Amino acid sequence: MTKRLVVTRAEPDAARTADRIRARGGVALVAPMLNVEPIAGASIACDDAQALIFTSAAGVRAFAALGGASARPALCVGAATAEAARQAGFTDVQSADGDGAALAAFIAATRNPAAGPLLHICGAHLAFDLAAALAPQGFFVERRMVYRARAADALPPELIAALIATPPDLDAVLFHSARGVAAFRALTQSAAPSAFAALEAICLSPNVAAAAGESRWRAVRIAAHPNDDALLDAAFAA
Repeated sequence: MTKRLVVTRAEPDAARTADRIRARGGVALVAPMLNVEPIAGASIACDDAQALIFTSAAGVRAFAALGGASARPALCVGAATAEAARQAGFTDVQSADGDGAALAAFIAATRNPAAGPLLHICGAHLAFDLAAALAPQGFFVERRMVYRARAADALPPELIAALIATPPDLDAVLFHSARGVAAFRALTQSAAPSAFAALEAICLSPNVAAAAGESRWRAVRIAAHPNDDALLDAAFAA
């Protein structure tokens, strides 16, 4: 049976996930729930920083778009963010291959707080507070907000048509963030409130699944690891 999956992550990553779905023989309907934009004039100076922390590929791209330098180590939450850092010109790229908590543990184990502050290059909304997590180990983490992710204000017409079909012409929705869940739920509850019971929510992490659990899905599944490949494994195994 061909899987029909909704991709809700922001572009340009949504297109890459869609390509992976099609490569597995599935059908991808791209409907970004967040729109990412750099913050004009954001501070990117990092003269005294021992390293830069990136918790999303969006942060890497916004930092690069603002003219940020790539000379310092890039400490990344996972493989996709690490790859974005390499593409942005960073040569010393290290990945925790996990979530925010895993990144905090990785930094505590591999960096010296006496070597200087760490700069967390991030968006306006934080999914995990690295500064608070690392403070007990003596680290000073300074946040530099370089982008905003705004919630979509409408669903694509083709998604609405698939949702209101009887039964919905979809199998599952992929969620990479809790904010993506909230935006999808808000828009879908007005356009097709009965669709949830026929769909599965495939979630990148337990935190994302907790946000999805507020709606009555047919099932909520969590990727074995917080990366795109594991998310698709969960979607196609369902």
